[in-house]
Amino acid sequence: MSSDVEAARRAISVLLAWDHRNPAIDRYLAGVARVAVELLHVDRAVVTIASSGFARVVAAAPPGVSDELVHAVHGSVNDVVSRTGRPVMVPGADEALKLPSGFTAYLGVPLRSEGGAVLGTICAFSRSPRGFTESDLATGRLLAECAARSLENHQLYEDALGLARLGQSTATLVHELRSPLTAITMGLYVLHRDGPTHLRDHLSLLLGEAERLDRMVRDALSFAQPLQLHRELFDLRAFVVRRIELLRALPEAARCTIAAPQYGDPLRVEADRDRLVQVLFNLVRNACEATADRGTVRIELAREGGRVGLIVWNPGVIPQHLLSRLPAPFLTTRRNGSGLGLSVVDRIARAHGGTLRIESGPGRGTAVSIWLPAQDS
Repeated sequence: MSSDVEAARRAISVLLAWDHRNPAIDRYLAGVARVAVELLHVDRAVVTIASSGFARVVAAAPPGVSDELVHAVHGSVNDVVSRTGRPVMVPGADEALKLPSGFTAYLGVPLRSEGGAVLGTICAFSRSPRGFTESDLATGRLLAECAARSLENHQLYEDALGLARLGQSTATLVHELRSPLTAITMGLYVLHRDGPTHLRDHLSLLLGEAERLDRMVRDALSFAQPLQLHRELFDLRAFVVRRIELLRALPEAARCTIAAPQYGDPLRVEADRDRLVQVLFNLVRNACEATADRGTVRIELAREGGRVGLIVWNPGVIPQHLLSRLPAPFLTTRRNGSGLGLSVVDRIARAHGGTLRIESGPGRGTAVSIWLPAQDS
């Protein structure tokens, strides 16, 4: 009895040792195989991963896998487990399920992803005939779940690392684009102001495209770089009202009317002013672009419990199939859009401990809002 207790303790220590940040996942899976040998009282255990229709042995206990054993897990006994997604128990010699030479009993359990897909198997082999119990099967399933979760979490971690490296490379590239783009934009400003009159229309078009590219570059940088907030206490209502004329001067606002929020009690927040300017301008630009000629975009402020809301409304409607996916990055219905604006707004809101809401429907238009913690005086 004491040996079983000690084996269980060793098993627990092995299974709890998994760290998805450790690149040596093979070592953990080898530990799972060792635990299978101890707890199931078998002579050999292997963990396999399904790869291109075949089972690849990635861990074994004791270490070292014979060619015959590799052939066996590629053959009928392992194939049944992978194909059916169900455990298989062979208590003794079975002509239909040929085992490798020297082994007469087998227990195989599938490794399943959270979505139910079969990732591989854990296989236990015994040299002596034996009947596997329901308790043995439960142990096999537990070990299979540990192995499957470790594989999935490790893959997620590797994917996240890859995305992080891609993000760093993209941020560097975008940052390098800013200097020449700024020089081009400044040159176009000078030419538009001092150049020949007959080129003004062409220069206005080029200047508009340069400004659009500059916004896309700034959005990409905001999305890729870590957010650093410089918080201060201020009245959100006064903050918005002071910027109404700047918003009305936006090129996108030329086709619509921007209605300012009504005056009321102060709505105090502790936030980064520059980041909220970015949020406000992003939301108003999007609303103006979604509004038909001479339509109205409304900016509203509200208090809801312990939250303060900045709401930008427009009469357009977001299709339902897109509404459910927002604010996913790179999702846009505009030909010239980057698809990053709402993702950046969502990121800034969450960095402040707030939330982004997007509500849209026929007959009620679209309201995009951020809700931040209120700071009562």
